[in-house]
Amino acid sequence: MTIEENIKQNLIKKRQILVDKNVMELDELNALMNRLSRRQVILFSLSEVKRLILFLEDEKLIHAHETVIMWACGKLKMSEAKKEIIAIHQMAKETNDHVKKAYYHAIAQGLSVVHTRTHQLGLMIYELTAIVISLDKEYQLEVKTRLNWYYKQVNNYMNYDTEHLQWASFIKR
Repeated sequence: MTIEENIKQNLIKKRQILVDKNVMELDELNALMNRLSRRQVILFSLSEVKRLILFLEDEKLIHAHETVIMWACGKLKMSEAKKEIIAIHQMAKETNDHVKKAYYHAIAQGLSVVHTRTHQLGLMIYELTAIVISLDKEYQLEVKTRLNWYYKQVNNYMNYDTEHLQWASFIKR
């Protein structure tokens, strides 16, 4: 199923998450991302999270991002980063703004990639959901543009050398 068909189906069903991970475009993107090392996926995700945080301009999100970076570098324990990520999910639960709700979940998913790469599509799924909600019936071009952005960014990390960066021991393994 294409992302366009999936979004239309999920809009009809009035689902909160409007993009499923098994759509054709995300399957292809996931396959490309699986060619990245764990460290490259983390760098990609943290970069995308930073882009979203700059858009939302919220100090709590900035602090969470910085905390997770410190965790990825081995300077903080997982428990400290986990609190920050859970707090972002809580922000999503507490807001009535459906666009912000989706962006908060996108950020939390992106930060969670440091723990496990199984979250690598979460940021995209939730950001694309936010785009659809915010643009209503005029979302198609922006969804296509964002998908192209993801492909470009993933490709940019394909040959990125991560050895010179400081990593926590659990990421070095």
